[in-house]
Amino acid sequence: MCLLPLLAWLARNWFYLGLIGALPALVPLFFHKIIPTSPRWLLARNRLVEASLTLEKIGKCNRKELGLKSGDILEMLKTLKSKEGGGNQGLSGIFSHSKLATNAILLGISSAMDFVLYFGITINTTNLSGNQFLDFFILSIVELPAMWLGMVLTPRVGRRWISTVSYGGCFLAFGIAAISSQNDSMESSILPLMFLAK
Repeated sequence: MCLLPLLAWLARNWFYLGLIGALPALVPLFFHKIIPTSPRWLLARNRLVEASLTLEKIGKCNRKELGLKSGDILEMLKTLKSKEGGGNQGLSGIFSHSKLATNAILLGISSAMDFVLYFGITINTTNLSGNQFLDFFILSIVELPAMWLGMVLTPRVGRRWISTVSYGGCFLAFGIAAISSQNDSMESSILPLMFLAK
C-alpha cells in the first residue's frame, strides 16, 4: 500500500496503474505445482491420504516433529472423519447451531464495519487537503505501527479487547472529525484524526 502512491505518481495513467497492480496476481500461476492443497479441503473431499501427506510436508517445512509414525496421521484423520459423521457442512452447518449462527452474524457485521471504515478512509484521501499522493502514503505508512501493535498485543490481551478498543477509537476519531469538518477553525484536526482512525 505504501508503494501505491509512488506507482500512481510514476504511471500517471489509470491503465498503466491497473496493469502494474494486476501483475502480482500472475505470480501464483508460476508456483501452482509447488503450493500445497489445503489439508482441510482435502479432508472435506475424503482425500485422506493426500491430506496426511500434505500435513507431513507442512510439518517438515516448519521443522516440527510430531513424534508420530508415517501412518499415524492418516489414522487420526480417519478417526476424525468418522466422528464427523457426514453432518451439515458449509453455511447450513453454521446456522444449524445457535452459537455458531450468532458468531457468524457478529463476524459478518464486524467485517462490514471494517470494510466501510478502512476503505472509506482510503477512498476519501482525495478529499483531504494537501498532496493526494503524500496523503495516501502517510495513511498507508500509519498501518505499519498499527499492525505491529496488533501483533504484539493480541496474544497478550486477546482479540476481543483489541477489537473493542479499535472500534471505540475509530468511533471517537470519526466523531470528532465529523464535528471538526463543520467548524472551519478545527479543520486542521481532521487529517491527524484520519491517521489515528486508520
